[in-house]
Amino acid sequence: MSAIALAPRTDTDALAARFARTGRLQIPNILREADAVRLQEVLARRTPWNLFIIHDGPKGMPLVHWQNMPAGERKFIDDQMAVAARDRFEARFLQWPLTETGDPFPGLVPELNDLVAFLNSEPFLSFMRAVTGSARIAFADAQATCYRANDYLHRHSDEVPGKNRIAAYVLNLTRRWQPEWGGLLNFVGKDGQVEEAWVPSFNTLNMLRVPQDHFVGAVAGFVEAPRLAVTGWLRHR
Repeated sequence: MSAIALAPRTDTDALAARFARTGRLQIPNILREADAVRLQEVLARRTPWNLFIIHDGPKGMPLVHWQNMPAGERKFIDDQMAVAARDRFEARFLQWPLTETGDPFPGLVPELNDLVAFLNSEPFLSFMRAVTGSARIAFADAQATCYRANDYLHRHSDEVPGKNRIAAYVLNLTRRWQPEWGGLLNFVGKDGQVEEAWVPSFNTLNMLRVPQDHFVGAVAGFVEAPRLAVTGWLRHR
């Protein structure tokens, strides 16, 4: 199979107009269907996930280490996070880093190497510059993410000094997700109300201008399917 590529489209001007107006955007059918299917299968079956939590600072560990911890120790951490999450910023989901600078991290499977190359290719970056109206976009960082039952990411704006983030993106690789399962990408207005919420739709690229308050709602405890995506930021040097 050839390298990953954008699906043909003719709506760039309309997408740019919406992004300029609202600061956020959904782009369906972003990749060729076969590419999206291939990436979904890699994330579902061949990704060595880390558990990532934000609780008294960010922490990560291989998922297998978490699974091998005594049940009582896992419950203690879960209970501490549950209490803290009522009042402050917390997060819990699975992740696997792909690139920080535009170059792939060592040890990625070929399909994820291809994805990093695609995200930092001139066709994709040119499309992103056209859609966002920012000629400063120089590269994309990326991580694979997986939200399972009870995973979540609290409200934040993505603005971090020194990271030079122009826009955030989410490449959704989840099939047949239901809105009542949770895990929606929610946008919060200045009045504290949710202005818009997006269901993760397969092969759809979600984008939002940085800074902008948003959060991933908690996935319901009864959900067995994983919410799979590749997320990152479009950045300038």
